[in-house]
Amino acid sequence: MPSDLRQTNPVGTCLHEIGRPSLDGASARRLQNASTALLAVAPLLLALLLNFGLRYIHLFTRAGFQSAVEAIGGDAGDYLEKAYTISELHAFGSPIDFDVKQALITKQRPPIHTDRIQADAVRPPLWPSVLAVLMKLSTYDLRHMFYGRCLLDSVTVVLFYQILLMLQMSGWARFLALQLFAIHPAWLIYSVTFLSEPFTLLLHVALGLSLLKLTAAWSPWRAGVVGAIGGLVILEHPYYVFLPFTFLAIFTLAKRIPPRRAACIACLSALIVTPWLIRNMMLFKSSVPILTASFGKLLARGWNPNFLELYRNTTGDLMRVEASSNADLTLLNQQQRSAAYQRAAVDFIRTDWRVVPAIVARKLVGAVTPVPETPRHGILEWGRTLYQICSILAVTLLIWRGWGGHGRLLVIGAYSAYLIMSVLTVPTIRYRFPLVWVEVIGIAIACNSVAGKLLSSTGTRSEREAPGYPARTAKLQPGGETP
Repeated sequence: MPSDLRQTNPVGTCLHEIGRPSLDGASARRLQNASTALLAVAPLLLALLLNFGLRYIHLFTRAGFQSAVEAIGGDAGDYLEKAYTISELHAFGSPIDFDVKQALITKQRPPIHTDRIQADAVRPPLWPSVLAVLMKLSTYDLRHMFYGRCLLDSVTVVLFYQILLMLQMSGWARFLALQLFAIHPAWLIYSVTFLSEPFTLLLHVALGLSLLKLTAAWSPWRAGVVGAIGGLVILEHPYYVFLPFTFLAIFTLAKRIPPRRAACIACLSALIVTPWLIRNMMLFKSSVPILTASFGKLLARGWNPNFLELYRNTTGDLMRVEASSNADLTLLNQQQRSAAYQRAAVDFIRTDWRVVPAIVARKLVGAVTPVPETPRHGILEWGRTLYQICSILAVTLLIWRGWGGHGRLLVIGAYSAYLIMSVLTVPTIRYRFPLVWVEVIGIAIACNSVAGKLLSSTGTRSEREAPGYPARTAKLQPGGETP
């Protein structure tokens, strides 16, 4: 009923009040809070549904599960072996003459003894330890282990959504970023294996979230969380050993974290890694700290005479390299072999230093090139390429125009760590994968900023064309005439 009629008609007013449900102030506030919470949670629920649903379609069907099991091997199989020894014997190493994959497929676990374990330091310890927990909780059932893996991905989506809520962007840009992140094709590729990259992504997102919370409100507890997660990032994937420190450096330069506090956080991250370094030094009786015994070979892959000819951004981590000529690798342990590869890389740089600028330039190009340099087929690979093309354009706009605030700092910090390690070792598409969260943030901020500029210019033009808009005042010429 129109308001003017209610004001002049008492009967109409009474009927209107009777037909309208009465809500006191507290009930109205509760209803408003519930609707607000529903609107905030709905994008997250949709993202979780998409994230898990795609994995179910791709993995948990009969054919998909069988193909995933058959694909276990290489790095994924090595992680699985180490997780099995941790779960069974609480020892970090590789079993000798024992097929872990076959034991899990047949669900028959013959006894394995400590003397049949070869202790090593080729892999970092965190992901095998997490995988061992999943193995125990799933009672050594591969299908249940994949379920646990997918739950970790869901945790990553929740943490990423919290980051988006803390960044300055419109609601539609936040929704776009969350859904793009949940259905990222590269994430789906690595989630159906036991490779460490998806868990690396989880820790990167957790580190970014903890940094944003620390800059929002300083507290020693939050600083400790940042330092602890930074140490775990190093123990999970040494390729991103510089990530905690580049984040702290960028946030310090932007005057978000005081230098002394940043130094304390960095020391805490290094302290978290120290026990693992000491363990490796004792294992190999070395006086030099050892993060992984595979670093030397990775270094040699990035510094060798055949790099410019053989390097591709899809297979750079698989290049065949040789150690120093005077080393018989069959007689050396893991640490000694790694040292031999390091000497080969250093010798190459010393003798062929003229090609160093060309190698560095090639590495930087390979690190940021969005298109795979060897053919890769399938809709997921095509989707990954499309994402990477969009992300490179968005990140370039972000850095060039200075958009994004804290989001821009996260992008610069993550890319800095990746590019530093790319120059030191070798960049590949696989090693780049944990950057997908900052790439999606870059896409969202760029879209939000461009849309804001367009809407602003459209609104200004509409105001100027509206009736009654004041005309431009003409300047008078010396003679009192207008031009």
